[in-house]
Amino acid sequence: TEKAYTITKRPIGITIEDKNVSFGSKIVGLTANVTSGSLVNSDKIEEIISLSLPIGFTEESEVNVYTISGTLINNNYEAVITPGLYKVDKRDIEVTIMNTYSYYGDEANTLSYFVSSGGLPNFHKIEDITLIECDVNPLFSVGKYDINAQCINSNYNITFLNTNGSYTVNPRNITVKIDNVSSVYGEVLTQLSCKVIGGKLVNN
Repeated sequence: TEKAYTITKRPIGITIEDKNVSFGSKIVGLTANVTSGSLVNSDKIEEIISLSLPIGFTEESEVNVYTISGTLINNNYEAVITPGLYKVDKRDIEVTIMNTYSYYGDEANTLSYFVSSGGLPNFHKIEDITLIECDVNPLFSVGKYDINAQCINSNYNITFLNTNGSYTVNPRNITVKIDNVSSVYGEVLTQLSCKVIGGKLVNN
């Protein structure tokens, strides 16, 4: 009498490993481990389970926590799959403000700044993530002024360097010639006078 010989699916447990990356980073390889039961016949875990991130996930995906899913692709196993988490953290960068100056009475110069640490992903420019300004106008007194800087993209933590007193309004260079004058002994002194012969006065 013939009897059936049944080979049943091998039960295993698979846990997908969590991953942490900074915003804009290359997508890292997804991995998983067998946490209960075991593989046989030199089977490899990548032959047992297919790992994936949500559809549409890219390097540009926002800061958030995403689920790493697993799909069983080998019918010889029966797997309990524990999903993993793919956490995209804010990107830490430093932005340095360059010292800038203008002369009293002149329009303010353009502010310059650059990413000095951390680096930007290739799909963003520094202007996309920062708002940097200095409320200097031509009639501000000679002195040093602070730069106002803020992050305008929630995917970044930005530390701004050299914001205090980094804009300088310098004295305006002019040359003044004092006129020669004369008066007669005993008479009222002639009024003294002068004129600008180099540079120019503001609002004049």
